[in-house]
Amino acid sequence: SLSCDKQQQKNKNKARKSSSRVPYYIRAQQEHAACKEKLKQKAADIEAGAKRMNQVKARSLPKTTYVAQPINIERSQVKLTMPQPPKLSLDTRMEDRHLYDKLIREQHAHEDAVKLEEDRLRDAKADQELRLKRQLHIDEGGLVFRAKEIFMRLE
Repeated sequence: SLSCDKQQQKNKNKARKSSSRVPYYIRAQQEHAACKEKLKQKAADIEAGAKRMNQVKARSLPKTTYVAQPINIERSQVKLTMPQPPKLSLDTRMEDRHLYDKLIREQHAHEDAVKLEEDRLRDAKADQELRLKRQLHIDEGGLVFRAKEIFMRLE
């Protein structure tokens, strides 16, 4: 189908060629009204097609043999729990924390004492080795250089 502008252009060309008794502006108004009608019809067709596309056709469910029974809820035989006030045990927690801190301090003190003893033993061992090396000759792996006698024969 031709758009309104193309159709009007065609009609103008026909009008120029033909000699008609209807003035041009009246014929243009008639063409414009016809074109408007066609556009309205086209918009209505598009809208109807969109409505058809958006419609959901539900399929019926198959018949069922289920028969609903009323639900009877019986009262429970269990007694309700009575709420009790919270136990604020700040004092016992403070005592437990104090004991815990004391135990941790004792463990740290013991570890420090063990480290000090290990350091003392290591230093004592290093001093003992140094003393032994100072007593040994350099040829034996010690630190002492002693002059050796030189024997010369005089002849």
